[in-house]
Amino acid sequence: MTVTPSTLTIEIHQGASLIEDFERAFYPYEVVWDCGQWLKKCTGLPAPDADRVLEDYTGCSAVAVMVPEIGAPEDDEIFTLSTADGTLILDEAWIRFRLSPAQTAAFAYGDTLPAWKTCKAYVYVTRADGTVEPQYLVTFNLTQGTPIP
Repeated sequence: MTVTPSTLTIEIHQGASLIEDFERAFYPYEVVWDCGQWLKKCTGLPAPDADRVLEDYTGCSAVAVMVPEIGAPEDDEIFTLSTADGTLILDEAWIRFRLSPAQTAAFAYGDTLPAWKTCKAYVYVTRADGTVEPQYLVTFNLTQGTPIP
């Protein structure tokens, strides 16, 4: 099976906790999103929820390197999220993004690196057998928050 990365947009409010959870599922056939529902691509008929297959992240790890744009040099790295440090959590079919207020407060808001307003990251999942898959393409948007006293 070819993995097509899901696209996500996550807002990070400087100085606030980041807590975002996403469940990943797929259909065993091609579907399209139309008029608020998943439709079978070949027939245009609704794709039943009973056909939906949940992802299984058991035994997997993940990493995401936040950069100003995809293809940016390694020196432009803003931050790394990882299951190793708990900033990414894989839980059955769920991926959970976690940053503390101190971590988000440390991000510099602006137009010139190391400051940033928008960045991108592929979330790569490593399966128990060593297979590495790009599961998500995430756009992170940083907004200035009120400093915590």
